[in-house]
Amino acid sequence: MIKSYFIYLLSIGLSFSLYAKSSNIITDENGNRVIGDNNLYCSTENKSASDDYNKAVDLVLQRKIKEAITLYQSALKKDPDFCDAMDNLGQLLRTQGKIEQAISWYKKSILLNPDNPVVRVNLAVTYIIKKEYENALAEYQQLKRIQPNDPEVDYGIAQVFNAQKQFKKAIQSFEKAKKIYLKQKSPLVVDADLGIAIGFYSLEQYKTALTYFEPAYLAKKNIPEINYMMGIAYLETNQKEKARIYIGEAQKLGMKIHPKLAEILGLNKE
Repeated sequence: MIKSYFIYLLSIGLSFSLYAKSSNIITDENGNRVIGDNNLYCSTENKSASDDYNKAVDLVLQRKIKEAITLYQSALKKDPDFCDAMDNLGQLLRTQGKIEQAISWYKKSILLNPDNPVVRVNLAVTYIIKKEYENALAEYQQLKRIQPNDPEVDYGIAQVFNAQKQFKKAIQSFEKAKKIYLKQKSPLVVDADLGIAIGFYSLEQYKTALTYFEPAYLAKKNIPEINYMMGIAYLETNQKEKARIYIGEAQKLGMKIHPKLAEILGLNKE
């Protein structure tokens, strides 16, 4: 029961890292991306619309989401073809739970600029939220065509496979992302290692999982789920004392530990 409970948590386990990597990306409380990058893929020549857009970006940075939505809507009234405003408006609507409205804006933006990578990735993420995994994969394949050497594409594809519980395929895609991160000398290698680790954990290949968890741990040590998974992996590889340390850390970080597991590890004695 303890392991099956945590397998349920694996659908959460990767969500914290994918769209919260870059300093110019704002995320909501679930780690989902709120605005696109700072590049303009479909700008406007309407100065008033541009002013509204820029003010909205500033408001998002201040977490004033509702005010930003109003300004993006204003920009689109002034220039109905301003697809960068469509992309960001879609993002904000998604954070407000207005998924269908967000998708509608994304699709309008794609009609104007099919090779805009920001809207493609945002639509893919939205399809993941809706559990429309084949649609998400289709968007990532479009991204692969647009940006064939972008590791974020392989990382995103891995997330889809993870959500579908196709863990072997997820690991393969994380490995592809890691290879590019290494060439770029990117610190995001840690995120790929973590994805690979969770994949092997899900396949109950605990010893292999630990070889990826351990180098990623320093950057992720404040995440209770990571401590928990490492603890279970150590327990399953007969390293009870290490299991006690990591699951105890997960408990300190606020994770509720199954009473039977706590008893096995002696966590209730402290």
